[in-house]
Amino acid sequence: MIIDEEVAPNVRKIYELAASGVTLFRISAYLKKQGIPKPRACMINKMGKYVSVKYLKYPHDWATETIRSIIINEEYLGHLVCNKNTSKSFKDRKLIAVPKDQWIITRNTHDPIIDQETFDKAQKMALMKRKSVKETGTHQIFVGLLRCPTCGMTLGYNKRYERYATGSYACSTYRRYGKSYCSMHYITYENLYDIVLSDIKKHANAVNLEPERLLKHLTEQSNLKSKKQIAQSEREIGKAERRIAEFDNIVRRLYEDNVSGKISDDRFNVMLKDYENEQAVLRENLIKLKQEISTFSEIKDNSNRFAEVIKKYCEIQELDEAILNELIDKILVHEREIINGERKQKIEIYYNFVRII
Repeated sequence: MIIDEEVAPNVRKIYELAASGVTLFRISAYLKKQGIPKPRACMINKMGKYVSVKYLKYPHDWATETIRSIIINEEYLGHLVCNKNTSKSFKDRKLIAVPKDQWIITRNTHDPIIDQETFDKAQKMALMKRKSVKETGTHQIFVGLLRCPTCGMTLGYNKRYERYATGSYACSTYRRYGKSYCSMHYITYENLYDIVLSDIKKHANAVNLEPERLLKHLTEQSNLKSKKQIAQSEREIGKAERRIAEFDNIVRRLYEDNVSGKISDDRFNVMLKDYENEQAVLRENLIKLKQEISTFSEIKDNSNRFAEVIKKYCEIQELDEAILNELIDKILVHEREIINGERKQKIEIYYNFVRII
């Protein structure tokens, strides 16, 4: 595949907008306003294919599904993706979507348009379910970032009319099923906003005033965590490799038992399938574990990247969705506690590249 340099900037812009938290609908409105033709209109102009009155009359009316299909398309990462659709037979050519786990992906077959980091961030933001606040029609800037550390679910927003708070967040599990399933993990919008803004300012100032000290702290902190994680991953890799090596002997004995009549053909086929499935899962986990170890080696680079991103927010006065998604991976809101007669609440902010500082 060869990159079309005429339309590649449009693709990059779509990913940039999605990664910064812009909704699919707003992206489509932006593209229309900029007069950027949708893919089908481009094909009509360049190759004369799929000509219709609709596309000729409205060449800039982007559908959100078109934008979604671009954002989830791994071909923009440089991979060749096949077997995404099939048909019932040669007589019925109607396309049927194939489950993603059955796609055939050949990696690094051509030059990428989008890097993996931008692709992953765009996936997270663009495919996220969003609900607007009825009274204002606006979206909450913390959407997709807040998590309950107890059950792992998101925190839902509730509009309020009170003197000191316009809204609050609470665990989605608690809201839906009650306190027997999870605790509330309550926090007001204003308190959360102030905590996050203050934390960003603190780290931005630290980068500008004492960059070497912060980078050293980040590297040492990450190294301590990564050494433990690497050791754990290596132990799991060794265990998985030993188990995979056992499969050849197990299958050989299984085959011998089948030939000698100790187990029936049906039983043999069931057991063989179970072992093959287990082996496939182990191999997949093995790849992930090796990737994790590889990721730990990028700690220093990640610290530098974080410093470059956050230092421009030294004078930040307000938060918005784009800033939050550029800097933060997730925020864990713990349950409030009474410590020495005072109400305390732990908030853990996981930053992109460096996690907790």
